[in-house]
Amino acid sequence: MSISLLTRADAVEAAMDEYDELGRQAFLDRYGFGPSRRYFLVRDGRRYDSKAIAGAAVGKEHPSRGALRAGEFSGGEDTVCAKLESLGFKVLREKASTIVEVESSDMEIDKAAFEDMAREFSMHLEDFEAFDPPMGQYLRDERAYKDEFFEIFRSQVGPLLDQEDFDEEASSELIAAILGALTHPLNDNYQRRPQQMIPWRGFDHLRNLETSQKVEAAQTYRILWSDSMTPAERMEQFCKRYVAFLEEMELQSAIGTARLLGSLILAVKSPKDAIFIRPRLWGKVTSKLLGRRIILNQPTSESEYNEALTLAHAVSRMLSEHGWKPVDFWDVHNFFWVVLEWPSPDESGDGDADDDEVPPDEAPPAIDIEDIAAIAAEIARKDLLFDLETIERYHLGLRTRNFVILAGDSGTGKTLLAVTYAEVIGAEFEVAPVAPNWTSNEDLLGFHNPIDGAYRHTATSRFLERASRAFTDAQQGGERARQFHLVLDEMNLARVEHYFARFLSAMERRDRDGVFEIELEPDKRMRLGPNLYVIGTVNVDETTHGFSDKVYDRAQLIEIDPSKTLIAERLNGKPYGEMLMGLWQHARGIAPFAFRTLEDIDRYVALGERSGMTWEKCLDHQIRQKVLPKAKGADPRVKEFLAYCVEQLDSERFPLSHAKAQAMLHQYQTHGYASYF
Repeated sequence: MSISLLTRADAVEAAMDEYDELGRQAFLDRYGFGPSRRYFLVRDGRRYDSKAIAGAAVGKEHPSRGALRAGEFSGGEDTVCAKLESLGFKVLREKASTIVEVESSDMEIDKAAFEDMAREFSMHLEDFEAFDPPMGQYLRDERAYKDEFFEIFRSQVGPLLDQEDFDEEASSELIAAILGALTHPLNDNYQRRPQQMIPWRGFDHLRNLETSQKVEAAQTYRILWSDSMTPAERMEQFCKRYVAFLEEMELQSAIGTARLLGSLILAVKSPKDAIFIRPRLWGKVTSKLLGRRIILNQPTSESEYNEALTLAHAVSRMLSEHGWKPVDFWDVHNFFWVVLEWPSPDESGDGDADDDEVPPDEAPPAIDIEDIAAIAAEIARKDLLFDLETIERYHLGLRTRNFVILAGDSGTGKTLLAVTYAEVIGAEFEVAPVAPNWTSNEDLLGFHNPIDGAYRHTATSRFLERASRAFTDAQQGGERARQFHLVLDEMNLARVEHYFARFLSAMERRDRDGVFEIELEPDKRMRLGPNLYVIGTVNVDETTHGFSDKVYDRAQLIEIDPSKTLIAERLNGKPYGEMLMGLWQHARGIAPFAFRTLEDIDRYVALGERSGMTWEKCLDHQIRQKVLPKAKGADPRVKEFLAYCVEQLDSERFPLSHAKAQAMLHQYQTHGYASYF
């Protein structure tokens, strides 16, 4: 059998559609292919494994024969590439990975130091088993938010970087997309904050570029996305050009800014072939493993970056021998970070920082924190829909008690408000997702391990240590301390009086200056100041616990309930806006949905339209999958809502949701209650 069996472009399109539906790994597993390393089929800015697509496409064209398996034909320039291009498709060719070239490197690594690092890594992530698949604390704290950021960057910025030429309009669009990706609030289901790999000073200059500067910057960023050079060659060319560009702008830390941005974008595009370089971290890594530094205070050269790749590959191999086989170099980066930075997040005065590095933990220039209108305007600039009164209540509630509870239906933006407000005023924040099995103070604050005598910290206790240190340092320097916002996400999934009791009691003992102490263990007390704010987000439904008066007395309670005006603004311009607006109005009180659901629907429709589906068909799927499952119970309003759905969702345009709503309405009429299942 050979690839000559493939003669129809629509069969290739069908294979790519299936790839989109299943996702890369599931598609490769279904057809028995490994990932491509050099040749990729490109459609709408997305890359596809060329040989796997070609093999699957044969099965689409010849169902009785079935797909070609990997061993039945050869991939490469003269076979798969030639065939796909003859059918009118674009094939991307990447140069052979530099990873292969460094396998024979004689770089001497201190194996004892590596073993120490591996033990330290295991201590910090006690439930860690392997990088693939990522699970548990490693997934929550290190991998999930990065993967989401990568997908955002590749989908929103990648297609723009694929352009060959940049006029003023295209350049402005690209710079805006890069800024948007770097500041995009990540899904609030993830524990960590929006991307923190590059601090604000590493990209803030992009906000102030003139039109001509945007063109020059866009052309320079294009170097990183090109496939005509190795990653190290691209890194050297980018750094030389971008450092000169930044120095013309008289930007401080030009070298560090270019290194951070360049290596990040390279590693996002080619995570198996490029490594993210944060000089402070790499200074520690190379000093520990090599006994010398390889990242110098100069624009990154090809040889310097190749040496970093050599080390990354060697560590990847050692991690694999340890049974932890990394998926890509981001796992190697995360390994370094957890061991050498995560345990001691205060980086000030450690003696290892490069003079040119962008300070990673310095707050952005905060607006006047007393100016509520300015704060609200900045939040609105981030395209978040909160009315001024809600922001006023939140702002004043925090200043009054340092403890605010945000209540409301799922998806109304409670966590997003807390996170965005903290970003706008320059506060450091931590989102701690509360688990239903939390029953004691130790779940939140950690515990003393009597076996080894060590204190087992949580992300929250580490965060509180940083808040305490910031307050003490500010007092000594006679300055205002940076604010720290602890966000307890879905606070009432567990009983607050159980896991938060020690903290609540300590907060009540604040002195006149707002200072209190909390005991972690008998000989370990932490002094916390008025720069610490606690925000709890809560849903009120059958899966959560209520609050006692003790909690209400110590907090400011704010209900987040999006108005009709805000929902209408969110739906403005959508072809399905009127339909969803009607459903939202009739669902309020019995099957509520809000911004998260609307965002999911928008994304689903956009993906469906890219695959040739109509928005009506996509909306039909989403109403059945996202809206109707919430309609349940014996409330008469449930019957009214289902009757409205049957009336408005006609069976020709919305067959799936019409049929489901009709079945649920019949169930209510027969039994006096309705449920999705």
